[in-house]
Amino acid sequence: NLALAATAALFAIATGLAALIKMHIPFDGIIRTHMLLALVVTVTMWGMFGLRAHNHEKITMPARLTYYFLAVANLLLVGYVGHLGGQFVYGS
Repeated sequence: NLALAATAALFAIATGLAALIKMHIPFDGIIRTHMLLALVVTVTMWGMFGLRAHNHEKITMPARLTYYFLAVANLLLVGYVGHLGGQFVYGS
């Protein structure tokens, strides 16, 4: 599931960048924060996937805590990124 989500996030970033370019939207303000945080979420999702794939059977406590920390951070960030996207599209 995590690999699928991380792959889908790459496509979401690509389509978001394509929309910015096609619609001539300036890369500043809310949209810049939205895109940069989406990139952070994507990178951390791939990091989580790497932790799971590399250490799945013998995951150490520090790696497990790192994984859980990233999972909670991503949960919060995805909600905030979605909020920023909605704010950009629909206004405040």
